[in-house]
Amino acid sequence: MSDRDRGWDFHLRNLSNSARDSSVATDPAADPSVLHSVKKLYELCKEEKNDDLVARVYPLINKLFQRSVASLSQSRTSNGLLLLDILQFFLDFGEVVLHDADPSIRTFFRSCLSREFADPVVAEATLDFINVNKKKLLSSFPTLLPQFFPLLLKLIAWNGEKLEKAFLKVFPAVMSSASFLPLLSALVDLPILVVALEKVEKSSGSLIGSSIATIQKSTAPEMLLALMDEAYTGSTIADGGGDSESEDSNTIDVADPLFLELLKDENDGLAERHWASPGMAATLQAAINAPPSDRLKQILSMTPRLLDVYFAIALRDVNDSLICALIPQLMARNATLFLDKNFSYEVRKRLLEFLLAAFQRSPDFIALLKKPIMDRLAEAYDSPAKMELALQLCWAIGEHGGGGASHKDAARELFENLELLLYENLSSSVGLRQEASVGPDSENYRKSSQSRLLCFVVTAIAKLATYHRELLPRARVSLGKVARSRISDARVWKRARDYLGLMNDPAICLSILGPSRPSQHDIQKPGTVNWSEGGRKMVAHFPFYILGEQKVEIKDTDKHDDHFLDKDVNSELRAMAIFVEGFRSSGDENAMDVSGQLGFEPDVNIGVDDVHQNDEDTSSPSLSVRASPQDSPDSRASTNVRSDQMNRASDLLMAVSVSAYTNKTRITDLASSAMEELLKMALEGEPLWHIDGDSESLNGFEYMKEFGSVDATLREIMRMVEVGDPQCLPNLEPNDESPSECTDRPMLPKELEEEHLHAEASRQIGLVSTNPASVVEWLMDVNQWSLVFANIISRANLLQVLSTGVDGNYDGTLQLMTVELHLPTALVPTRESHFVRYCKQLGYGTWGVVDVSLENLFPYPASRFRRRPSGCLIQGMPEGCSKVIWVEHVAVDNRLVQSIYRPLVISGFTFSAKRWFAALIRHCQWLATLRARTAPTHDGVLLPQAGRESLLKLAERMTRSFWGDISGCNENQWMPLPIRGAEDIRAMTKGSIPVPGMPPSSKIVFTTSIRLAVPPKRLFDFLRDENSRTKWDTRLFGHIIRELAYVINGNNPENRVSILQVNATPEEVEIFYLQESFSDDIGSYVIYAPVDALAMSGILNGGSPEIMNILPCGFSILPDRPPLNGHGDVPGSLLTIAFHIIDLASTEEYIPPESVKTIFKVIAETAFLIKAALTSDNVQGNLAGGIKEKKKVKMDTDIESYICCIVAIWQQMKIG
Repeated sequence: MSDRDRGWDFHLRNLSNSARDSSVATDPAADPSVLHSVKKLYELCKEEKNDDLVARVYPLINKLFQRSVASLSQSRTSNGLLLLDILQFFLDFGEVVLHDADPSIRTFFRSCLSREFADPVVAEATLDFINVNKKKLLSSFPTLLPQFFPLLLKLIAWNGEKLEKAFLKVFPAVMSSASFLPLLSALVDLPILVVALEKVEKSSGSLIGSSIATIQKSTAPEMLLALMDEAYTGSTIADGGGDSESEDSNTIDVADPLFLELLKDENDGLAERHWASPGMAATLQAAINAPPSDRLKQILSMTPRLLDVYFAIALRDVNDSLICALIPQLMARNATLFLDKNFSYEVRKRLLEFLLAAFQRSPDFIALLKKPIMDRLAEAYDSPAKMELALQLCWAIGEHGGGGASHKDAARELFENLELLLYENLSSSVGLRQEASVGPDSENYRKSSQSRLLCFVVTAIAKLATYHRELLPRARVSLGKVARSRISDARVWKRARDYLGLMNDPAICLSILGPSRPSQHDIQKPGTVNWSEGGRKMVAHFPFYILGEQKVEIKDTDKHDDHFLDKDVNSELRAMAIFVEGFRSSGDENAMDVSGQLGFEPDVNIGVDDVHQNDEDTSSPSLSVRASPQDSPDSRASTNVRSDQMNRASDLLMAVSVSAYTNKTRITDLASSAMEELLKMALEGEPLWHIDGDSESLNGFEYMKEFGSVDATLREIMRMVEVGDPQCLPNLEPNDESPSECTDRPMLPKELEEEHLHAEASRQIGLVSTNPASVVEWLMDVNQWSLVFANIISRANLLQVLSTGVDGNYDGTLQLMTVELHLPTALVPTRESHFVRYCKQLGYGTWGVVDVSLENLFPYPASRFRRRPSGCLIQGMPEGCSKVIWVEHVAVDNRLVQSIYRPLVISGFTFSAKRWFAALIRHCQWLATLRARTAPTHDGVLLPQAGRESLLKLAERMTRSFWGDISGCNENQWMPLPIRGAEDIRAMTKGSIPVPGMPPSSKIVFTTSIRLAVPPKRLFDFLRDENSRTKWDTRLFGHIIRELAYVINGNNPENRVSILQVNATPEEVEIFYLQESFSDDIGSYVIYAPVDALAMSGILNGGSPEIMNILPCGFSILPDRPPLNGHGDVPGSLLTIAFHIIDLASTEEYIPPESVKTIFKVIAETAFLIKAALTSDNVQGNLAGGIKEKKKVKMDTDIESYICCIVAIWQQMKIG
């Protein structure tokens, strides 16, 4: 035996013995040899690359992991290093042993790292583990690190600068859409976290080995609770009877939100932090009065560097919606920082730098956030920090024109707010007129700050008026009052006077005070003067007095002045001096670019060189499409909607795709409104929804009141009407027994009221066995969406992506799409729509995906189908499941639906939310079946794992092909059979199939739908049973059929994929059939395809299912009316029959008469035999017997008379 083998056996025995040793079994980490054996076994598996060896090691490693986790609460030994080595084994070899490492890693974070984060060895090993496996963790478990970022922050807060380099490598991985917002507060509050942890250690001893997350269950937190008590009261509260010899005896409520928020281990979203409470200032002051520990000093130094990384990633990768949501939080935290002078300065500087960079990147934020901005301006005099924030906001408002030219209303409101701030300061100008030497230093500082703020406000007012010319008259009045006030600080009133002079010279004013990012073609770049236009734009009274009493420095224009006010004046004077020099020396030059910074700019270095600027012109008009005469209600195809009737939708598609980016703002607003409507419709109950058993219907009146435009008169009428059952109009057709089209149908809003459009609305709530991320990906990836919902979607295309998500997920993604939806029959036209799909993360583990038709934005009178806000909410649940609330709300023209399907379709059942949800459930069950291990059937048949997977994939391909072949989509060019009385049988060719040694042949698909007075469940059981097959399959009369093997799909044993063996004699196998049968609350299907013995052998041996030619045939079963109360069986069924054959005589363009007769004979005989087998009518039984006899004798010479007989039988069956 080799040394390697002896070492291998030794380590295996060591792990096995450790499980039996009672002293080690309860605390595996106590034996150092266990850790050594785990390391050696991992290295051997890595070197050998032998799956069998890995399989031998895995059970021992897995049991060791479970024992270690179970012993954590009693163990006195650090388990971190052992568990990390085990996790590395799980990550590297998990695919070999089918072990999902995600639950194990989460268990390590929750159970081990929460207790041992203070151990420097474990902390360093954890960061090394994350860095080594960062790529795999981000791709396989993208939510893991963002979920546990509070625990990682505790790790770095306690261990300090020695782990900073490793943590900075990990830090970008913890940023995601779910952690981005709460991460800012956590970073800013790192010093408070250190103080809290040190207090816990002081009261309870070492932090290693005790979980702070569960500290409220022990006596350990008393010191921390005392600290929190001091924070909220500012003094020490005695315990019990008033004896308080030390602060250690102080207690507060253990559920204090500040305590829980500080020491949590997992990200639970953006929780409200109680930093605005009066006691918070006392907490900060108490912490800063004591000498800071080395650990606190290190974290005070590290936090600004962490914020640098955070903000750099935000500007580079994060979408606008998250940054917009971050800005109000940033403004709130600006004044509530740890009271250390250097720390506050460094952090506040970075907060304000990012604020200005965000506004530079997206000036629209100023308009969107006008309310919080105005609130911060009103707080300018509360503290120096709030004053500094107000200064930056004033500059941003003026620099970016209050959000831009498209936000005139917001600019006007901001202008009015600046006016109010200006007039409030002028009313208190008595203090400013006093001499600066009077009063204490704090009063002098207050006056200086007030003057400084006035300069900022005056500049912002002048810039806003330059950007929005309609504000010029009001700006002149405001600046005139300041200029005439002659307050003691001459810088303020002189600046107002200078701006008034500039406003009389539009060209100069625009060059100096104009926008830095012009959005209109007639606004030039700031700092550029077109001298060729000087004769008509410049006037004689050039304000040279602006240069008076100032020494102009033109060199070193890029150097920043440390004083904001002086820099403002100097930058404008530089611009004016350069302008004068250019004016004096202008010759043949047509234009001159002014270098340096123009206009007022605060002293904050904003790194925006690599920020992508979005200079789209969103003011362009949208394209309009005129209705076509071909789309009039009278120009219809006889059966399904043909391409010549549907091609007018391409006009809409052109309008959308050509002007998509031009109309991005409109489409974004439409999607946002749709998401809000979806949230209300998904989460509200009665009275918006009528709930009757398992079925729900929309209350039209309530919907109009909530979402529609209802005038006062109609609202009063609606108030007077007591809404009970769904409102509808009676059916006035005396000979029409179908239900009225308005049954359970909500009323459409006024903007969608069009002739022949009727509303359908439904909602379905349930659980699916997959995580939310998978559901979102299935919905947002158009290819996966088409596959998951193949029984509903004929075709789907992604037109354009207007907005993409961040961090590799779909949060904020906005897509333009087109889809064609179908029923499994050729007698119902498809529903075609062009829509926008919007995905948004609503919270941690909660997503919303909404669709809304673009026809609502680009009106098109001939549209036959519109999607009102429809979609689903997905919420993560325990054990990897998701709760899904699906809402379908559409407006549709059902006039082309054949009468046999009309009652079912107009009820809204066929395209309801229940059908979409059922398709989602089916796909999850199929995935679970595909991933499951092979198990023998009740007959003892065991399929190989590879063969089982190939069989399931082939069956899935067969069902998708069947659904596509029998639908009424535009690609399927159905032709009615040219036989009188058989026009409702449709046929089409599907291209040729090359067969070696034979002439070219065509595939023919033919189908029809009939109504049977048989419950759907009974019909499904009959068709899927192999023992009943000889009763309806005319090709298998006299054959022996048995189910050779099967795989159950889901929990219902009737839903299965089967291999049927067909024997002509007991000893002779003729052919195999692959059959899939499936049933749910919507309907059922039985689909099969012939497979020869060689091909079936290849599939069962793991061969590729994609290379096989397959001809799917089968049946689709729907109830002939909606089930009562949404569940239960109905007495009748709608059966769609479809066959797929190869015909040597047909071509892609032509089906000969002989083939037509054969098609009719096959489908008519099959339909009649099914009906005869399920009824007790003697006449039908005799006719069925006659058909079987004719098949036995093969009376081809009498084919014409036989066809006539079959036509008569067909017509009789259709009537009966």
